[in-house]
Amino acid sequence: MKNPQLVPVVTGQVDCDSTTAVTLLVSAWMLAAGTTAIDAVMELRALAGAFSGAMRVRFAAVSTQRPGAWGTPTTARTTADVWPERFDVSATTDQLWVQVGLVGSASSGAAECLARLQAAALGNGMMLAEQVVQVEPDTNAGAYTTVALGKLFPQGGLSKVMYGVVFSGVTGTITYRPVYRQFKGNPELPEAWSDLGAGDSTRSTDVTSTAASSPCRPPAGT
Repeated sequence: MKNPQLVPVVTGQVDCDSTTAVTLLVSAWMLAAGTTAIDAVMELRALAGAFSGAMRVRFAAVSTQRPGAWGTPTTARTTADVWPERFDVSATTDQLWVQVGLVGSASSGAAECLARLQAAALGNGMMLAEQVVQVEPDTNAGAYTTVALGKLFPQGGLSKVMYGVVFSGVTGTITYRPVYRQFKGNPELPEAWSDLGAGDSTRSTDVTSTAASSPCRPPAGT
C-alpha cells in the first residue's frame, strides 16, 4: 500500500501575455525516492482572455537548490474546471526530489485566472538522514575515514537505500565510497561496513552526485 506525501495547496492570481508557456505556481518539493507516481490537481477559475493552463514536473538529483529542467507539459486546458493528472515517475530511480509546476500561456493578448495547485507523491520512501560534514580524510595512503550519517533505524521491510552527495569547497582530489552497516540486535555490536552497490569514486571539483537505488536487505537469519 502506498503512503501519499500530500503537500500544501498553492493558490494565486496568475497572468501571462505570451504564447510561450511559463511556470506560474510550484508545489513544495516531494521525496521522489520510492515514489511511483505523482497525483496533481489544477483548478482554474475566473479566466480572462485566452488563458491556457497545464502542469509539468521536474526533479532534483540531490539538492533542491540545483533542480533539473522541467518536463513536457500536460494537455493544455482553456476552460474553468478542476483538472486532475497522474505523472508516472516509476522509471526515475536516480533522483531524490520531485516538484509539480503549473504553467500558463496566452494564445493572444494578455490573459489571467485564479489558479490552485495540489500535489501528492505516491510511494513508501522516507528520508532517513541529511547531514553536512567537513570531510578531512586520513592522510595515510590507502586509508579511509568513515563518517556515519544519521541515527540507527529499523530495517524491517527495507528493500533498498538511495544516497546522494553534494560536494562544495573541494581542495585536491577526494576519493569516496558509500557504505552501510547493520546491527543484528545490540547497537553497540555492529556488523562490518559493506559497500552500498558502488566502489570508489573521485572528485576534484564542486559537483552534485547521486546514485541509483541499491539493494540493502537484512542478512539471513535476522
